[in-house]
Amino acid sequence: ESGLPPPRVRGVLARACAASAHDPRSPLVFRALCRYEEGLGDKVRLLAAYRQACGAAQTTEPDDLGVPGREEVLELVGDLAAAVDDWGPDCGTCDDFLCACGAENNLARKRDKARAPYELRLRRAYYHVKPLDEGQLAAWRAYLDFEERQGDAARTRALYERCLVVCANYPEFWCRYATWLDDPAEAAAALERGAAFLKQAPDLRLLLALFHEAAGRVDAARDVYEDVCERVAPGLLEAVVAFAQFERRCGNLEDVV
Repeated sequence: ESGLPPPRVRGVLARACAASAHDPRSPLVFRALCRYEEGLGDKVRLLAAYRQACGAAQTTEPDDLGVPGREEVLELVGDLAAAVDDWGPDCGTCDDFLCACGAENNLARKRDKARAPYELRLRRAYYHVKPLDEGQLAAWRAYLDFEERQGDAARTRALYERCLVVCANYPEFWCRYATWLDDPAEAAAALERGAAFLKQAPDLRLLLALFHEAAGRVDAARDVYEDVCERVAPGLLEAVVAFAQFERRCGNLEDVV
């Protein structure tokens, strides 16, 4: 319908599926992929799309989204796989495909069940200037604690990104995300996003200065300290002391005084 060549459309859909694979509303995106492949008529590609859909998160009820549920998708996969004559040299057999698809679906179902209690507590999936109540903030903290304990970096990162849409006004979540990230440069980039949004958040900027320093960007760290002490929070003792400690670490004792 778009008139674009299939490789280009598939590239866009692949990026969309990768970005939303751990989101409870991911079936909406995967349904778009499956409909596109249905229109092109390539059964093997359509089966691959259904297999991706089976392995994605489906914490939100399918009826609420207007998409097929897991059982319906598996039934479609079984019927379609039986009609495929040529699976290609690298795709195995029909039985191999159905077994792998079923196993991935079962694993995804277990993950959904474990996360459902946390998802049900979240009442907002978008940014709004209206403050969140303490119950909602506690729900996000508990969900992040759970996801970090699971040890799946991709899922944890995806949840942080979701959280930062809803909780963008709260520096604690930007700071928490930065301290979770392993790479100081990546952590600094996350804090810079938060600092661009929260113009008057000294604690976020003080942490940003530390990450700049850890990544070897001493001048950038000094600029942040100066900005906090002169513009963001003049007279804030915590910022003055942090700036002095930074200059001491740099060996600038006169600047410390």
